[in-house]
Formats: sequence, structure tokens, C-alpha cells
Amino acid sequence: MSAKAQQPNDRLRESQVSATILILNLLGAFANQSDLAPVPPPQEQTTADCAHPVYASDQLVCADPSLRQLDQQLADRLRTTSLNDTPLLEGDVLWFRRRSRCAFQTDHRQCLLTAYNERLGLLSALEPKSGVSDFGQPIPVDCAAPGQRLRATIAFSTDKTRMVLRNPQTGAALGAAWLSKPTAGWTSYAGFERSRNRVRISVQPNASWRCTIQPG
Repeated sequence: MSAKAQQPNDRLRESQVSATILILNLLGAFANQSDLAPVPPPQEQTTADCAHPVYASDQLVCADPSLRQLDQQLADRLRTTSLNDTPLLEGDVLWFRRRSRCAFQTDHRQCLLTAYNERLGLLSALEPKSGVSDFGQPIPVDCAAPGQRLRATIAFSTDKTRMVLRNPQTGAALGAAWLSKPTAGWTSYAGFERSRNRVRISVQPNASWRCTIQPG
């Protein structure tokens, strides 16, 4: 075979060798990636992390003195009072997730102010001592949702903007709601509407309770 005929074969072999080396390198890279430890999900929060603020809402809260003060008040309150998810109560973690979505609202700051003030008001309303001074006398009520029934007492705040449901035997809080009126992009987890002796409670995302106030 002449030297000229040998050159194309040499170039072909060189190309094949280069392609093989490239494939081996890529396979090695993928193998190294598979050896990496999985990245754990972020830890759940109930208040802003100002040491390592990741969420846009955390960054705003930590940079704004008024918001940071509200966040600190909430942190102090949660040391003695915390809420878990129930059919009529929004747990602390779930509330924080919704609070973080204020970043998608037109007025980010006002949404956060509303969210914090409402949460602090809710925790205050659920305290038995607060219920005595800020709310009227509890009234027996029967509530129902699809597949669920609840006997409780209901009390309305003096300004008629809040209501609290309690266990009639123990006094433990079963639920709380605000007048159904979104404010600054923030919507209460549970909102209520009253018409005489009937109360309708709407719970996010799409649950509904109908309560009938019993005659005294």
C-alpha cells in the first residue's frame, strides 16, 4: 500500500481513538456525579432565617426593621405556643410557606405585614385569657363539612372580624377564621361569613364548613 493510501486510514484510526477517549471521559464524569451524596431538602422554617436568608421574603424581612420586629415577636410567641395542621387551623410550617409566597405579590412588603399581623392576632385569639377579654361569650354551634361533623362553641371578636371555635368540654381551640376579605395579596387560611344564625367557614384551598348557631 502506498504512503498516500495509508494516510486516510491513519487519520480514521486517530479519529476513532479520539472519539473513544471522549466517550470514556464522559462516562467517567457521569460515574463521579453518581458518587456524589444526595442534596438534602432545605429545613422547614416557621420564622425568617436572618443568618442565611434564602427566600426573597426572608431577605426583605431581615432588611426591614418593622418586619423583622414582627418576625421576632412571632418567634417569641412560638416558644410557648405552636400550631399543627388541623381541618380548621393552619400549622406553623404551612403558614410560613404561604408567607414566603408573598414574594409573588405586587406589594411584597404589605403582604408580609398583613400575614404577620394576622398570624400574631390568631395566636393571641387562641389563648384562653385573650378569648375572655377580646371575644364575646361562647355560643353552642354545630358544624359540618363533607364527611365531617363538629360540635363546638363559637365566639366572635368585639369588632366582628374574627371568630374562634373551641371544644365545649376542654376549651381547646379547634379553629379560627377572619372575615372573608383578601388584603394586599394575602388571603386568610380560613375566612368566614355570617348570616343570622348561620356561619360559613371557607378553608384553603377548597374546603367549606357550614355551622348553625344553636338557640341559647
